Amino acid sequence: TRGYNEQLFKEDLKQLYGLLAVKPTAFLFTDGHVAEEGFLELINNMLAAGMVPALYEESEKDGIVNNIRDEAVHKGGAVDTKEGVWNYFVDKCRDNLHLVLAMSPVGELLRVRCRSFPGMVNNTVIDWFVPWPEQALISVAGVFLAEEDLPEAHRQNIVQHMVTVHEEVRSQSENFIQQLKRYNYVTPKNYLDFISNYRSVLKDERRKIDQLISRLDGGLSKLVQAATEVDAMSITLQQAQIEVDAKSKDVKLMLEEISQSAGKAEERQAEANKKEADLKEESAAISIEKAEAEAALEEALPALEEAAQALQDLRKEDITELRSFAKPHQLVQDVCLCVVLLKGGKDVSWKGAKAMMSDTGFLKSLVEFDKDSLTDKQIKQVKVYFQKSEFTP
Repeated sequence: TRGYNEQLFKEDLKQLYGLLAVKPTAFLFTDGHVAEEGFLELINNMLAAGMVPALYEESEKDGIVNNIRDEAVHKGGAVDTKEGVWNYFVDKCRDNLHLVLAMSPVGELLRVRCRSFPGMVNNTVIDWFVPWPEQALISVAGVFLAEEDLPEAHRQNIVQHMVTVHEEVRSQSENFIQQLKRYNYVTPKNYLDFISNYRSVLKDERRKIDQLISRLDGGLSKLVQAATEVDAMSITLQQAQIEVDAKSKDVKLMLEEISQSAGKAEERQAEANKKEADLKEESAAISIEKAEAEAALEEALPALEEAAQALQDLRKEDITELRSFAKPHQLVQDVCLCVVLLKGGKDVSWKGAKAMMSDTGFLKSLVEFDKDSLTDKQIKQVKVYFQKSEFTP
């Protein structure tokens, strides 16, 4: 995506190594993922050593060592030192990592990259794609077209046509190389795409034909329906004329009733005027309550400003130190969980709080936090923590 750079790629690699510490994982990296050439330097280090140098800060490194120390010492037989446990982590990640590179050989770019980053060749196993024989092409096309509704008299001719086109393109590609010294790669994937496109076009054309048939059938049906409805409407019009005459008489009677109802309407107007006076009294009471609420707000503003000033004094180093704790004091955790709830986080746990604080813009998001957007649900969830007598953030 736009703006994706080497720093964001390193953050994604941290998540990858988090998975590798738990289970074997395959990591697919294609030439379309190379937003910056520096990405390949990181991939080269992963292929050569299993780890990207300086990927983790010391505080993050300490957290990983503390989390995996018991496993490394008791199960892995590692030396109970920071370096020994870290080496165990790197070895485990390297054993669980299956790195898959998918690069196009078209042009000079792949050759230049292989020379610049030799680990892409020295530490990988290359899958070579060889041409399929003619009988294989016939069999594959026959299998994929078996489900299609084709005339049996032409089915074999269609399959043979596909094989002939593919073989002719491959033959002409060889002449292309000899005459112009340029490569046009023809792989089995191209053949499968050819078959897939044929099936897709066949399906689309049949759908268009069915739509035309349906439209024609619908048009004919509408013509028949219109003729029937015209006859029915003629009969309905005659009946409606009779009903109009009867309704005219009813209207005259209704006008007389309206005249009688005018007196009742005046009585209701008097009741409405009385209700209006009552509403004015209620409006005055509401104004008094509003003034009291504004006074209470004025009392709360100093506390809000004090909290904002305390937030300005908070430093990035404080957040980094807090994240390095595997399990801080429960009151510290409660404060962090309240922040998670106020920011709308889903994972309300110490792990979720650490993930929230790992965001590079965490401090800025606190300063710019829109307190007016809080929901009643969030306020109720936070009030649960304030019920503790010792909780005074």
